Amino acid sequence: RHLWRCLTRPAATGGGVADGTDAEAHALQALDLRRDFPVLRFFGDLLHGDADKPGRARAQERLLAMVARSRGAPARGLAAANSISLLNAAGVSLAGRDLRGTHVPGAALQCANLSGADLRGANLRGADLQGAVLDCADLRGADLTDVDASQLLRTLEGHAGAVLSVALSRDARTLVTGSEDTAVRVWDGATGQLLRTLKGHARGVRAVALSGDGQTVVSGSSDTTIRVVDATT
Repeated sequence: RHLWRCLTRPAATGGGVADGTDAEAHALQALDLRRDFPVLRFFGDLLHGDADKPGRARAQERLLAMVARSRGAPARGLAAANSISLLNAAGVSLAGRDLRGTHVPGAALQCANLSGADLRGANLRGADLQGAVLDCADLRGADLTDVDASQLLRTLEGHAGAVLSVALSRDARTLVTGSEDTAVRVWDGATGQLLRTLKGHARGVRAVALSGDGQTVVSGSSDTTIRVVDATT
């Protein structure tokens, strides 16, 4: 309740919404909401609900300001991580946001819309990014240590050199990989079982592609050749 009051209180006369006391900062720094999913859902519903629209707008603006204030300030990391977790729980889009150099370690960003966000140099250590949309996001220099980006389904092993290219069929039933070991391997996309190994290139396979029906594999190699092969035989 104290946190909600701090976030929704009207701005002081002559000050902006994000200005005033540091009450919300103290409240957010004193809590750890990053993995407290019932509380995140509760606040998310409040921020996303129909009641007190001016209050909700003030809360969102203050939470965004709290994230911005962590830029270059690691000591504000918990408050910022709580803030961005609350925003995400409320379904607030973070697409295109300038989040450069912010500190949001351990933030709960599952399914967050971070498309086109500027995350250069951001501290995302330990953040939960499962299902997050990160297309065109700039992650140069970001700390992604221990980030939970997705659930590992399986590990495929068999190549003797670095894997240089990967292609997945439209129905996800067939996976094709090309390697520095000159081989193209065809895998069962559901089980990870190796179906066949295609040979013929003299150097590393730098590009692979599958036809729309998944029946034909095309591979391009550093040996300057392109091979078109029936993937079913």
